[in-house]
Amino acid sequence: MISNQGKNETIVIFLDELLEEYIQHHKNVDKKILINAKERAAKIRQELFDNIIDEHFEEHDIDGTLYVQAIPIFDPDAERKDYDATKNLEDIETFNKNLEMRLTKLRNIIRIYLKLEWAEAKKGK
Repeated sequence: MISNQGKNETIVIFLDELLEEYIQHHKNVDKKILINAKERAAKIRQELFDNIIDEHFEEHDIDGTLYVQAIPIFDPDAERKDYDATKNLEDIETFNKNLEMRLTKLRNIIRIYLKLEWAEAKKGK
């Protein structure tokens, strides 16, 4: 059962955390962090494919037809840069998605809070 005890403090703590996340999100938007990260990741991905140092081939038999697939071998430095850029982009997107989820949680917290307050008001407290 949902308790009325400590709900105000819990809500205030949650709102303080959410505010900090929103401030960071706003800074990211102002600085075009996500757009820049996407552009950087795309540029680095292109550099990765521009730095293929070799390739090996794999054969696949699919329903009696032999297919040969070229597998690129990338420059290790270019591969590391690609990994780092992709990871950075994923981190930014995860932060944004988490903020969305926490805003949804805020909506649910307020709903529960109002239900508790209404239940208390019906008791005459």
